[in-house]
Amino acid sequence: MHESYIKAKLMKLYKYLYIVFALCIAITSCNRKKDKLTSDPNALLSFSANKILFDTLFTSTGSVTKRLKVFNKNKNAVCITSVQLAGGSNSHFKIIVNGKSSSTFSDLILAGGDSLLVLISAWINPSDKELPYLVEDSIMFTTNGNLQSVLLQAYGQDAHFKTNAVISCNEVWKKGKPYLISGSLTVPQGCTLTIEKGTKIFCRKNASMQVYGTLLALGSKDSLILFSGDQLSKIYQNTPGQWTGIIFHSNSKNNFIQHTKIINAETALTIHRTDDADTLPELTIANSYILNMTKSALKAEATDVYVYNSVFSNTASYLLHCNGGNYYFYHNTFANFEYDYFRESAALYLSNISGALYCRSINTIVWGNRADEIQNQNTASANWGVAYRNCLLKTTSLPVGSGNLLNIDPKFENESKKDYRLKAGSPAVDAGIPMASISTDIEGKLRDYHPDVGAYEK
Repeated sequence: MHESYIKAKLMKLYKYLYIVFALCIAITSCNRKKDKLTSDPNALLSFSANKILFDTLFTSTGSVTKRLKVFNKNKNAVCITSVQLAGGSNSHFKIIVNGKSSSTFSDLILAGGDSLLVLISAWINPSDKELPYLVEDSIMFTTNGNLQSVLLQAYGQDAHFKTNAVISCNEVWKKGKPYLISGSLTVPQGCTLTIEKGTKIFCRKNASMQVYGTLLALGSKDSLILFSGDQLSKIYQNTPGQWTGIIFHSNSKNNFIQHTKIINAETALTIHRTDDADTLPELTIANSYILNMTKSALKAEATDVYVYNSVFSNTASYLLHCNGGNYYFYHNTFANFEYDYFRESAALYLSNISGALYCRSINTIVWGNRADEIQNQNTASANWGVAYRNCLLKTTSLPVGSGNLLNIDPKFENESKKDYRLKAGSPAVDAGIPMASISTDIEGKLRDYHPDVGAYEK
């Protein structure tokens, strides 16, 4: 019994060892095939893409890095005798293979069924052109006498480069070549930077505009001024936090922003404390769009601000953070939703912690997906004067004022796409009161005797 048991165990062990041995032979044979070079001219390479496209990038600055996978789908290994940029060392593109950057690589062995990663970036030299222009090259692969290629394309854009720059007094920026800010751009006290209609200003990561003097951004309804991050590809066009924002320091005054689009910053507009005795606005914002911020559209302390016919939307924190000062909000749409962020803050924050607060809102929409889009911080230490007239508000409190519509959906055209025009049948239509100083809407459409509430006239 004991001998037969041992014999059975040995037979099982022999069978197991045979299977292991057979597997080893198979794996070794497979590996030999993978490692054995073939000179077959039909052994072609395959690629993850036949064209690598870079969206518009600024001259003298590098692009994001893109990836190209090169596949050997053959059973045997191949020798890629040459990988090179057709433009050689003068190419606008750079490639990295196996951690090495060069315009030419030789004798790369690629095992059967294996792949090779090629990293590609674009660097475009200045060309003094106002409009984007196309540059092209190709990566050429030679294997067993076969020549295969992958096309590279990039759009280049020259710019006025401003790196930690201080403007000269009364400097004027015009449309044409855009302006690219790196680090900071300073407007000194007593000086004015005037930006004409159609001008585009792009800001690199952590870049900011520091205004100690005066900023005049004078766009028109048909030719907006643009402030944005410098990542121009479509994937980044609605990505917030790409730059710091515009910061108005104490004693900066007479700032005026009209027909301007400010997007994709941390906080679009920050205004530091200005202790003066008047209520003249340190900043006026008219007919403008302020969208996509990781923090706020406007953060102001103990200052004077006038905003009309403007849209503020899509911020992770408060749309408007107003702490002390005088604020006038006429015919605006302040709308914030949770499509891109998890929101914990109301759209409008008003506080008198930093001093007396006076705020008048007329014909303005304050709306969003939170139960209460107005947060008040009223202390007994300073005066509080907040009132609304003919506004559409989402709030759980009863605001001071008359003619207001509370917690009634304004019926925007498409809030998920940030289209805050009013649908037919919106309760905001004809719900406003006429204001002689505001005869048109944000798009230049005439307002009638019964104007619509918000930035848009239906």
